[in-house]
Parts: sequence; structure tokens; C-alpha cells
Amino acid sequence: MQQEASRKINFTLKKTMSVAQGLYEGLKIEGKGHIGLITYMRTDSTRISEVARAAAKKQIEENYGKSYYENRYYKTSAESQDAHEAIRPTYIELTPDSIKDSLSNDQYKLYKLIYNRFIASQMSQAVFDTVAVDINARRI
Repeated sequence: MQQEASRKINFTLKKTMSVAQGLYEGLKIEGKGHIGLITYMRTDSTRISEVARAAAKKQIEENYGKSYYENRYYKTSAESQDAHEAIRPTYIELTPDSIKDSLSNDQYKLYKLIYNRFIASQMSQAVFDTVAVDINARRI
């Protein structure tokens, strides 16, 4: 999370952890009350619960189609702090755009990064069309 936040949204490590702490501890979300938006953020685990996996599957299939879901499991390294689940949204139905008005700009950016990375972690590989062209040209 820290590396991605630094690379993609230009957050310092300190800022990333401060914003993440707020998302973890909870915020007042319109229509939902005070809720925590992400799981514990001081972990490098890649493990997710079966409940979270099922929620991701439902979200992906409803929004993208069944062919976009792939049941993925990631190996956790021996050095990993695996006491907690991977960092992920606590309520998959709370998309970043659906709660944007309840978040500060920094909270929105980090939540969107976490949310999108989690969803992507359960999606099938991207398929790209490529075209190769050989051009023989004569210099005049």
C-alpha cells in the first residue's frame, strides 16, 4: 500500500499511514453512520477471507460480467506478517464514488487505490490485442 500510494498518488509514507489509520478507525459515512472502511493496514499479508472473496466475486460479476472474475489465491512469503488479512475494503458495496462526498480528497484517493487494487486482485488477467507491422521503406 505504501509503495503504490507513493508511486500512484504521490503520498509520503507518513501521509499514507495517517490517512489509512483514519480509514481503518472509521469515518461518518452518509446513510451508514460511523464505520471503518478498510481492514487493518499494518500488514503485508495477501490472505483474504472467504467472505471477502465471495463479496468481490459478486461485485465483479455484477459490474463487469462472469468472465472477468477469477478465484485467485496468493502465496504469502515466510517473512510476511500474516496475523491479519490483506488490506482491503471492509464493505465492498461502498465503492469509492458512492462515498466520495463523505471523504476528504486524500481519503478518497487512498480508499480508491485500496478498493481498485482489491477488486483487480480477484479479476482475470487483462487481454490485449496487439498489431505488428513491418514497413519496408526506401529513403529518397
